[in-house]
Amino acid sequence: MKKIISTLLLALVVFTSSAQSYNTSKDWGNFDILQKVEKNIGDDISPDVKGSLYYTDTYTSGKLLFEGNELERDMLYRYEAYSDIIEVKLSTGEEDYLAQSPKLDVLIGSDRYSYIQFYDENAKEMTFGYMIVLDQNEKYDLYDRKIKKLRPGKKAQTSMSADVEAKLLDNETIYIRLSGEKFAKSFPESKSGLYKMFPNQKSELKKFLRSEKIDLENPKDVAMVLEFCL
Repeated sequence: MKKIISTLLLALVVFTSSAQSYNTSKDWGNFDILQKVEKNIGDDISPDVKGSLYYTDTYTSGKLLFEGNELERDMLYRYEAYSDIIEVKLSTGEEDYLAQSPKLDVLIGSDRYSYIQFYDENAKEMTFGYMIVLDQNEKYDLYDRKIKKLRPGKKAQTSMSADVEAKLLDNETIYIRLSGEKFAKSFPESKSGLYKMFPNQKSELKKFLRSEKIDLENPKDVAMVLEFCL
């Protein structure tokens, strides 16, 4: 089901004079970090759509971080990759949704999810979304954005062709944020794009790509390229 997210009812903010709404102990663990949503079946997601909304269907134990500090919360987590939200299951068995904030990270299994500002090449606009942190150092931050996209169904045009069923497909893009930049941008998926990114190193880069048999869609190989160029 597609989740239609309503207005965030309780933003994550630092402790202020309006603290009567919160616990006044400045204990981050006492802040409400959930957001209320309406659950509706989206017009584009019907029961006959093939595929899953998730990469991992089951709820998993994890850690919640606010500005790098761990919050003590008794919750399980899973990432809903179509709506780009993180679902949580409380100790009571109730299900809710994690507030979307750049201040919040969540560790789900071995993956660390951050809510990152990035430039969407397809939409030609700045936006935010969840990404898995691959590496962070003084030169760059490297991310993997793994979402689900809907391929609409299509009726066959002739008796010689078959219907195309509606299906949720995996969609993965590697993003990079260089030191000093405020937003992430997609890493080039072609050699020509990579040469444009590092024009002064084109000759050496060509040799490196050949000798190391670099796959620009492989996160580990991308990290090797960045280490070589930066």
